[in-house]
Amino acid sequence: MSGLTLEILNDGYFYLDAGAIFGVIPKAIWSRTIKDEDNTIKLATNVVYAHGDDISFLIDSGLGNNFSEKFQKIYKIEKSSDILDYIKKHGDPDSVTMIINSHLHFDHVGHNSDFRNAYTYAQSLEFRDLRYRNAVTKANYTIRYSDLKRKIAISGSRRIGKYVTVIKTGGHTPGHQVILVNTGSTRLMYLGDLVPSTFHLKLPYRTAIDIEPLKTVQMKKILIKKAIRDGYVCVFNHDPETPAALLHGDYENPTFEKVEM
Repeated sequence: MSGLTLEILNDGYFYLDAGAIFGVIPKAIWSRTIKDEDNTIKLATNVVYAHGDDISFLIDSGLGNNFSEKFQKIYKIEKSSDILDYIKKHGDPDSVTMIINSHLHFDHVGHNSDFRNAYTYAQSLEFRDLRYRNAVTKANYTIRYSDLKRKIAISGSRRIGKYVTVIKTGGHTPGHQVILVNTGSTRLMYLGDLVPSTFHLKLPYRTAIDIEPLKTVQMKKILIKKAIRDGYVCVFNHDPETPAALLHGDYENPTFEKVEM
């Protein structure tokens, strides 16, 4: 396999309450390496743009631009970069035929509807939870089900075409999935919000937003082991400092080596 280029693009930044992103981890621990601003944490929206002679797709689509003034104020959104603008300058948005979403929270689907030829690939459980929101989930699922015009529902782990495999993990949401890309020369693992930053590599470290925390820990163990063993470049979608890295050492407390893409 060859001819597929992988780029990590940034669709801006937003701030989330430290309690949400770090869960039960005490501030005395996370503040050693991460600085807060009024107890909020700056998060990136790192997405993968894959393009080649015969295919063009995205893994997640960031924050987008369609949010209210109130929403922007709450999350202190900083749009210093935009993936749609980048692809217009360096590629062709109409050539993007797939957006493979780790899940459908607002910071992962912002540009989905801006790529008119793209189908949204997500787990069937994600489409269900987007369509039938409840008091716990409605703050995170902000787009409407009808906003996604082209939908491909996936049930479980499976291969998509010749480059992509999705692994249904649950954990962060019941329908969360991790996306693997194999170009032949590069193996990439997009961890979504199962491991949103390098700080969350330790097995017990998880967000307070996780619906199934025990499943998060179980799947992190499996996937971090795999990443170390098979040499995957791991993408951390919310890490402002290290969007991608190779993992080394012990799966319970791995070290990481930053990779530029």
